[in-house]
Amino acid sequence: MRINSMYPEGRLTLAQRQQLQQGLQSVLKPFNEGRKPMMLWCRLKAEQAFRARESSGLVSVSLILPDGTSEKVRNTLLRAVNDLWLAMGQDDRDLMIAGLDSATFNPVQRSLLMRLSPMARLAFVLKTLGRLVTSRARTGLAEYALD
Repeated sequence: MRINSMYPEGRLTLAQRQQLQQGLQSVLKPFNEGRKPMMLWCRLKAEQAFRARESSGLVSVSLILPDGTSEKVRNTLLRAVNDLWLAMGQDDRDLMIAGLDSATFNPVQRSLLMRLSPMARLAFVLKTLGRLVTSRARTGLAEYALD
């Protein structure tokens, strides 16, 4: 299981991201064979997030679930994420949660990368990996920015 989260810069403090990650990993660990799920953070420029024609503080959390995850388990996980968000004092209108099957998510992710030329793809992957490693060492979060 993996968790991908996107948020506009300025929306969540480092402490809030750390709290959310710890909570998500704790909530999802029993559904991930007792292991903490890997979490990737993507920070967007604030002006790149819009909802209803206005700048938005919407945070998205995508759970990449094993294929065949039952609807009951999926709904339990999605509700648990929402409950955690509310427990942090956040408004659930500012959260989008998705529970995606690996078989659905992985080909889409691959096809997005394949749109880039081989050199651009290599540059993107290396730049992103560098940012993930640096961020992880500095903050404990695997985070990158799209710019």
